[in-house]
This record gives sequence, structure tokens and C-alpha cells, in this order.
Amino acid sequence: MVCVAQLELNFSHLVDTAEYDLEGLEGLCDGIPLREHNHKIYEDIGAIRAQQDWHKLVQPLSDYKGGLAASFNFMSTAVPECIPERLEIISYANEFAFLHDALIKHKYNLKKLYPSRGNRLTRRKGDEENDAMLAALCQGAETGTINVNTSGKKEIQMQILKEMLTLDHERALTSTKAWAKFVQLAAGRQNDVAFATLEEYIPYRILDVGE
Repeated sequence: MVCVAQLELNFSHLVDTAEYDLEGLEGLCDGIPLREHNHKIYEDIGAIRAQQDWHKLVQPLSDYKGGLAASFNFMSTAVPECIPERLEIISYANEFAFLHDALIKHKYNLKKLYPSRGNRLTRRKGDEENDAMLAALCQGAETGTINVNTSGKKEIQMQILKEMLTLDHERALTSTKAWAKFVQLAAGRQNDVAFATLEEYIPYRILDVGE
């Protein structure tokens, strides 16, 4: 028999099923409880900070919500037992990742302009953005710093690394290396691939959402 340690639930509460709607998801979430962080205000702060920094350093934002919602923000329900003082920075980092993905999807959606080769152009531009992010992450993981002279996005990445290192130096570097691996292998790099079967698609999708 395999013994599994019981996770101590110190920072979250169970959400009553009457408080949310599963219409269209019947059978997918049966028996899976929804928990929400007790200090979700830290997610609000982190996500809004990321949006403000992106607006200032990368490009203007308009009517963008990202991981925030009227109720049940993304990180507060995805990582309900996050140590409270770390929720703000992981929310900041996650919002930056959402913004990066949105930039690739919307700025480089070239299929309408070039029907015959739009997907290839979109993927090439997306790979260029991902490669730039990857280079910064690798530099951060190896040296503990990122050269921010050439990019507003690198300034944001350096801010993330700096705050994580302050909280937990060892795990900050481990997380940065894991993020670099994700950007190298996934990060939407095969979103233009027409997978023939679920057996082919699901392993890629698992990696692409962060494994």
C-alpha cells in the first residue's frame, strides 16, 4: 500500500458548490472540491501590478482582465494553499505569462493577411518572442540576474526574479529553470499543428499548460 501524506489546509477554504456553476462541465469535475485562497487580495495586487508594468514597459492594454475575475481568480483557485506572502509574486509572474501569450496570439495572428503561409509566419514570430524570453530565463537561472537594457519584457522578468530570490533563493532558481524548460518545449510552439488524435494532442497539451 502506498501512503500519501495528507496536505495541511492552512490558507484556503472550501467553496460551497451552490456558489459556482458547472453547466456544460457535467461529469468532468464530479467529486473534485473547489478551494479558494483566504488572502486572494494578494493575487489582485500581483496581477494588477503586472498589467500596469506591461502597459508602461511593453505596450498599452485595453479592457484586459487576464487571470482576474469577479469571483474565483485563477491563481487563488489553482494554487489555494500557496504561502500567502508568495501569492502576489506568483500571480505577477502568471499574469506576465498570460500577457506574453496574448501578445503572440493577437499581434502575430497573420493567417488573415497571408492565407497560404500565415500559420508559418505566426509560428516564426511566436518562436522569436519565446526565444527571447527563454534567453532571459536562462540568464537569470545561471547568474541570478537579467540584462534589461534591450527589452521592457526583460525588465518585468528581472522584477519577477528579484522578488522570488528575496523570498526563497533556492526555489526561485529552480522555478526559473522549470519556466525556461516550459518556454523551450511548449509555450504554444505547436499551436498550429493539426493533431490527428487525442492520443497525440493530450501529451503536448499537458506540457503546454505547465505540466
